[in-house]
Amino acid sequence: MEGTTIRACSWSPDDAHLAIGCTDATIHILHGRTFQELRRLLFANARWLLSVAPDVSHGCRLWDIAAGKLRTILRGHTASITTASFNPTGTRLATASMDHTVRIWDIERAAPLAVLRGHTGPVLDVAFSPDGKFVLSASEDRTAKVWPASGGRCTHSFKHFNWVYAVRFSSDGRYIATASWDHTVRLFRASDGALVKRLWEHAGAHVRHLAFSPDGETLWSGADDGSVSGRRLSNIIDA
Repeated sequence: MEGTTIRACSWSPDDAHLAIGCTDATIHILHGRTFQELRRLLFANARWLLSVAPDVSHGCRLWDIAAGKLRTILRGHTASITTASFNPTGTRLATASMDHTVRIWDIERAAPLAVLRGHTGPVLDVAFSPDGKFVLSASEDRTAKVWPASGGRCTHSFKHFNWVYAVRFSSDGRYIATASWDHTVRLFRASDGALVKRLWEHAGAHVRHLAFSPDGETLWSGADDGSVSGRRLSNIIDA
């Protein structure tokens, strides 16, 4: 991958494959143990790979990993797709777009199920809850929102002082983390939307990335100054 910049990467849930997206518009599928390149074609589960590119179709391409072939292109957004996320079972897909909406798709039928409207700015990130019943979105309108995955109005809305760039549910679904260009990470209780803690882990830097550890015990965040911070969830809640 010389001569290009890695923009994003994602492991398959079974750790068998690593997908790497680069700024030269290529996607590289690597073996999960040897890191040998298997195919060159962002977001994957054990069966499907999804590639998103800012082209005039505003669609996302669904690839069959085993066959290395394009299955279909999901179309419906009216502006570029910014990111996407599979639900835990790999049967649903949520796509976020510059058109201010989130769309939910049935993967097997490659069919749209719902359009989530309510943001007043481009949607920058999206994530499913661990049980797949809710969708979390982040937007340039300075809010993060929780939606029923089946469609309908948002159930909770969380405010920041600048763009919300990343959102994640904790592995048990009890907490929601948001990361913003206002230099903060915030932790909310999923049940009632109450703010649990505001974290200033990256003073003066835009926070772009969030991840809970697989065991749910640590919340990680990354900012555009290159800093990475990890905090044990129990320490955040008890502080």
